[in-house]
Amino acid sequence: MNCSVYFQHRSIRPALKKAPVDLKKLENYKSGVLKVAAAIDSYFLQDRKFMLGSEVSIADLQAVCELEQVLTVGLDPFRDHQRLADWAKRVRDITQPHYEGATTTVYGVAQRLLQKLKDDKLDSGLGA
Repeated sequence: MNCSVYFQHRSIRPALKKAPVDLKKLENYKSGVLKVAAAIDSYFLQDRKFMLGSEVSIADLQAVCELEQVLTVGLDPFRDHQRLADWAKRVRDITQPHYEGATTTVYGVAQRLLQKLKDDKLDSGLGA
């Protein structure tokens, strides 16, 4: 889905390598993330409550978790897709409190990595 790769190149790789964020690669992965978000919205969710029908499935959970990764580093794949945003909220709500517990860790790691990049002046002027 490009989400984990975007997350890695936005936070993990620069922090570990002590090198600036590669903006060209990041833009390429961002494009992939946004294409996938649009495809899920228009294909899988066009006439369904969840990806495979009326019940939440592992496919929904995996896709929402994948998309959530990029939110932690400032990319919002839901911004232009209200149906996608509503679907993600349904998945999160149904899987609480477990979903929040799992994503709290991811957000914490992302924020620490982003702060390290900022402190080391490696964030290339990128926001969160």
